[in-house]
Amino acid sequence: MTLPARQLEKGIVGYGDRARARRAFSKLMRGEPITAAVLGGSVTFGQGARQPGVTDYASRALAWINATFPHPGHVLVRSGVGGAISSYFALCTELHMPSDADLVILEFAVNDVNPDHRRGHERLIRKLLAFPRRPAVVEMVHYRQPWAPSAPEVPFRWMNDDENAIQAAYYRLPHLAVRSLVWGQMQVPRPEQLSGEDPNDHLHGYPSVDDIPGGRFSFMYLDAFGHPNEQGHRWISELVIHWMQRQLEDLAARPLGPEDEQEAREDLPPPLYPNNTAPATSACYVGEVVQQLVVAKDAAWEWKHEGAIEKKKFGFISELPGSSLTLQVNTSGAPASSGGGASADNTTVAVTIAFLRSYEHMGHFMVECTQGCSCEPLRLDGIHKLDNSLLSMESLQATRSDACRLRVTVLPDTSSPDKEHKVKILGLIVSDQPPRELSDAFMSWSLSQARDGVLSGQQAAAQQVAGQVPGQQAAAQQVAAGQQEAAQPQGGGQAAGGGG
Repeated sequence: MTLPARQLEKGIVGYGDRARARRAFSKLMRGEPITAAVLGGSVTFGQGARQPGVTDYASRALAWINATFPHPGHVLVRSGVGGAISSYFALCTELHMPSDADLVILEFAVNDVNPDHRRGHERLIRKLLAFPRRPAVVEMVHYRQPWAPSAPEVPFRWMNDDENAIQAAYYRLPHLAVRSLVWGQMQVPRPEQLSGEDPNDHLHGYPSVDDIPGGRFSFMYLDAFGHPNEQGHRWISELVIHWMQRQLEDLAARPLGPEDEQEAREDLPPPLYPNNTAPATSACYVGEVVQQLVVAKDAAWEWKHEGAIEKKKFGFISELPGSSLTLQVNTSGAPASSGGGASADNTTVAVTIAFLRSYEHMGHFMVECTQGCSCEPLRLDGIHKLDNSLLSMESLQATRSDACRLRVTVLPDTSSPDKEHKVKILGLIVSDQPPRELSDAFMSWSLSQARDGVLSGQQAAAQQVAGQVPGQQAAAQQVAAGQQEAAQPQGGGQAAGGGG
């Protein structure tokens, strides 16, 4: 570890009810494999780290599990989607991770900025807590530093930290906070770096953290959007690892007992926000899987990749007015998810269209039900006033059908300043609850990126059934080789080894 244990302990705001974590880590101590997942936004994807998928906080923490308790059966999932909010993950959880998880770490405080987003975060928590193995759900609250040239001081209350803390307290979740971990360092103006190397030497076109007055944040942050630099990712990983080590110490002092199983199986309390139950049904066709829904398309519609290799931006694209793309989806009922909640109108479901909005090039398009189901047509505009390109989601209510066909048509009118007509469709989500928060999301690229983690949720589920875990070890071995200090157990762990 590069941070002393005393400082790392400051980052653990609360341990919550330990029963679920004790069950998960007791499996490791017995030599059994576990399924662990880290869900979040661009920080979890690895933005700011020199090697996303290797040196980001999530990959380091997951590598520590396998380095400390090597097992070929571990399923270790890092699923980060830039700009993603909890509402999306509450609907599409199974797309990103297997449902038989033992441990789940959440990182959404920076992105869940609106009050409605907090409702989505609660629905995600409730859904995860009700998963079959009753996993330990850890609230890892990343602190986005303020970027305000006129701010003379660093505000303690900023962004969504305290709102996440309330939910962690209500559901008695372990609560890790980056703000608490490094608050002391944030009070010291420092134009120089703490370490010998410059952790900000790989800026990716974002506003520099050096633009923030006083140079207070350059010791940990890459840019003004709150992405940790290499050192910041390491420190966050050490906080997570320190919490895991504390669970092992607790088990060594107090072995697992039947009361732990009883506590882990207790019913959830009522929702913190009235009627805010998790979706009862949902099915996600986002990313490459959406190609399976196509039943007809004009030649102008093409499946294209527009982004860089590390940030895949696939989608169906057309720039020709009048061209259409027809998708067929089952709206009779998606695979049931736990957590309760049902639509008041059982005759319809919400069909959410994921598409690209940008400040240029984009046109208008229509979505309408053409066969097997009925709905009010939905007219959408791909232009917005923000100076960026964002994934957006809008919903319509469709009647239930085993084969509901929806046609997307590029319209002749446009709001684009360049008078272009581009339309980009990224996917569909079918749910019994319309995700009203998603239209305010600022997801920044195609959700096919979600499968770029250590091991994707879909792959993990399939490989678990097959009894196989592929070469995850390679990435973890790179971490373990350069991070032996962080891979040494402190109480209850086995000797480090392996990768993963």
